Amino acid sequence: MLSADEARHIVAQNVSSPDFKILDIKETSLRNEDGGFMSDYWHIKMEVECSDSSVQTHKFFVKDVPKTDSTHREYVLEVQSYKKEGGFYMDIVPNLYKYNDACKKIKEEDVKGIWAPHCYLTRDGIIVMEDLSSAGFKVFNNRELMDWNHCVVVLRTLASFHAASITFEKRESEVVGHPCVIGDMYPDLFQSVLGKAMNDDPEKGWFAAGIRALCALVPQLTKYKGNVEVQRLIREKLPNICQTNINILGRSSQYRNVVSHGDLWSNNIMFRYQNGIPITARFVDFQLQRYAPPSSDITMFLYTTINRNFRKRHRDNLLDVYYSELTKELNKNGISVNDVLPFDELRSSCEFMTPGGRVIAALYLQVITITKEQRNTICSSGETFSQFFLCNRELEVCEWFETDEYYRNLLQDAVYDLVDEDILKN
Repeated sequence: MLSADEARHIVAQNVSSPDFKILDIKETSLRNEDGGFMSDYWHIKMEVECSDSSVQTHKFFVKDVPKTDSTHREYVLEVQSYKKEGGFYMDIVPNLYKYNDACKKIKEEDVKGIWAPHCYLTRDGIIVMEDLSSAGFKVFNNRELMDWNHCVVVLRTLASFHAASITFEKRESEVVGHPCVIGDMYPDLFQSVLGKAMNDDPEKGWFAAGIRALCALVPQLTKYKGNVEVQRLIREKLPNICQTNINILGRSSQYRNVVSHGDLWSNNIMFRYQNGIPITARFVDFQLQRYAPPSSDITMFLYTTINRNFRKRHRDNLLDVYYSELTKELNKNGISVNDVLPFDELRSSCEFMTPGGRVIAALYLQVITITKEQRNTICSSGETFSQFFLCNRELEVCEWFETDEYYRNLLQDAVYDLVDEDILKN
């Protein structure tokens, strides 16, 4: 997987002396454990002999383009997710660190990255990062909803991440003497691929497959059973509503934009715990990063990790948590939050993003709440991946809706929210 020079380059960033010898490299596939839809995951462990004859063990996490079948690989390469994520670590992160006081604390911690894992190497569909699991971080269970404590930790981390983007643009603009917009510096890295079709076929792609599944699911929804006219209206209106509202989550000409994660759901967040309480978080999988208002990430997180009742009860308080942390992080860098993002603007943009959140929930929950066994089956071959992810997942979604209570409760809640607010209310 790695050349000898690449292995040495990675190790050199973790040892104090250039005089070392790599004794052994062990690669372990995580495909059947923690694999994703867009990547094969690996752990790499290196045994290193240092100049003082001591032996150290260094562990790394690797994302690799799927190689088991050509269809899966073709899609991942076509949407350029590795180019986007590699560019995030190599080009964008250094800028976010540039003027951020939090960077001065990196060496004091046992993890190098502040909001995301530190990246050691990117090339040709491979990304090598620090292994956060070795530092006690755990991926949140995609079959559970987040509670208040988890939401607070995520939103504080998110505020710190967004504050770094605001800080860079403000300070860099002062240095160069003209407005600096990071979204314009790296336009290719911020192109959205959420609705991208495969091979320019509008009927083939994640987004189109998700809309078809929603339309197929309508007759099974308890509220609308037997009402043929309402079912017809829903199926007629859904495609256009989804296409229009999902675009809301992108770059704005009305609200301030920041570097955004763009894919903030439970499996893309890792937590470290103390006595069972989450104390810090890191974000992973920056393949769908966007340059968008902070409310885009906030909205996506709140619509994919908690249910509608929890969101209604706690959204305002959670927004206060985010804004308080944003204020604190900007103050560290001598910036007044009211000068760059007044609270009324944040609240207004969150309201504006809400229809996009409803679409994201209805589309994402079809896929992100499935079991590990179901995911492994889907990714077991190019045919099954292409059929489910890009073409036709109606049969699976309708079957799981009937047989899996957890899946049904979450997806039905999301679809009711979307249909009631964006179709039937109007």
